[in-house]
Amino acid sequence: MAIYYYRYVQPDGIRQSGFKDLPLREILDVQTYLEEAGNTVIALRRLSSYQELIVGWFMRLFQSPVKRDDMIMFLNNMSAMLRAGISLVDALRVSMDKMESPGMSRVVELLRLQLESGTRFSDAVESHPDVFPQEVCFLVRVGDETGTLDRTLKDASDHLARLRTISSNTKKVLIYPVMVLLSTIGTAGFWIYYVVPKMMGIFHQLDVEMPPITVFLLDLSKFMESYIIIILITLFLVVSGIIALIKSNKDVRYRYHQILMHLPVSRVLVRTSSLSFMSEYFNLLISAGIDMITCLKILSESLSNEVYARKIHEVRESVLQGESLTEGFQQAQVFPAFVLEMIKVGEQSGTLPDQLQYIADEYRERLQNLVDTLSEVIQPLAIFLVGGVFVFLLAGLLLPIYSLISQVSMGI
Repeated sequence: MAIYYYRYVQPDGIRQSGFKDLPLREILDVQTYLEEAGNTVIALRRLSSYQELIVGWFMRLFQSPVKRDDMIMFLNNMSAMLRAGISLVDALRVSMDKMESPGMSRVVELLRLQLESGTRFSDAVESHPDVFPQEVCFLVRVGDETGTLDRTLKDASDHLARLRTISSNTKKVLIYPVMVLLSTIGTAGFWIYYVVPKMMGIFHQLDVEMPPITVFLLDLSKFMESYIIIILITLFLVVSGIIALIKSNKDVRYRYHQILMHLPVSRVLVRTSSLSFMSEYFNLLISAGIDMITCLKILSESLSNEVYARKIHEVRESVLQGESLTEGFQQAQVFPAFVLEMIKVGEQSGTLPDQLQYIADEYRERLQNLVDTLSEVIQPLAIFLVGGVFVFLLAGLLLPIYSLISQVSMGI
C-alpha cells in the first residue's frame, strides 16, 4: 500500500483534493484510476515514508469501521454473483457500487484494484488482516486454489452469521441487568447528591431528630458533594484500567475468565457460549480441509476465552506428540463429557466434521434456551434491586417526617 496526495478537477468543474491509500506503485496507474470517472488530475505525488506514517495514522483514526453485518452481506453477495457466472472483478465492482458502508466499500475498492494489478484474490484478502477474520482468509484461500470460491464465500458468510447469533445471544443476557444497574446508580446518585441535602436543610431548621439511616444518607451526601469529581474520575480510571488490562494482558484475561467460569450464573453462560463458538469454528476449519494441527493453532488464537484458548493449545501440543485428538481433549479437563464423547465418535468413525456440527447446533440451542431462561430470572431480580434501593432512600427521607408528625401530635 502507498499513500498519494491528489488534486483533480471533476467533470462539473469542482476541484477536489485529498489523500488516497492505494495498492498501486506507479504514478501513471494512480492517475488512470483517478481519471476513471472523467476527472482531470492536476497534481499527484506519493508521500514520503515519514509523511505516510503521519497521514496514515490520521486516515485510520477517521476511517469507518467494517461491521460484521457488512462483511456477511459482502461475502453472501459475492458468492451469489460468482455462482451466476459474473467475473470476480465485475462482482467486486458491483459490490462496491451497492455497498452502503463507507468502510466496507473502501475495502472492496482496494480488493478490485489489487486484482486488476495482478494479485490473487486470496492474497488480496489476506493483505487486510484487520478487516477479514483469519477463518475467512483460509476459506478464501481454499476456494481460490480449488476453484470453489463461490461455495467457500457462502460458507464464510454463513459462519459469520452463526457467530453473530452466538454473540448477540450472549450480549442479550447482559444488556438488561447492565442498563438497570446503571440507571439505578445514576438515579440514586442524583437523589443523594441533589435531593437529600435540600431535605436535610429543612429537617435541621425544624430541629427534627434523625434516625441512623437518615444520618448515613446525610454523611454520604456530604461526601459526594465534596468529592464528586474525584469519585467520577477515579471510577472512570479504575474501570478503564481493568478493561485495558483484560484486553492487553493474557495472564490477567486468563484470571478474569477463570473467575467468570466459577461464579454461579456467569459460569453457565460463559461455558455455553465459548463451547458454541469453539465447536462452530472448529467444524468450519475441519470441513474446509485444513489439517488438524493448523486447525488447533487457529482455534487457540481465535478464542476470546483465554482459559479455553490455552486448553486448545495444550490439545495441539498433545497431538503434535502423537496422541489422538480425543486424548488431548480428555487431558485438558475442562470439556464436558458430551463434547468428549462426540469427538471420540467422530475421530473413530471418520465423521469428525459431522460430530462437530452436531456439537455446534446443540450448544447454539442450549445458549438460546439459557438466554431465554436467564432473561426471565433477571427481570424480577432487577426489579427487586431497584425497589430495594428506592425503599432505602425513601425510608431515610420519610422517617424524619414521621418523627416530626409524632412530635407535633404529642405537642398537641
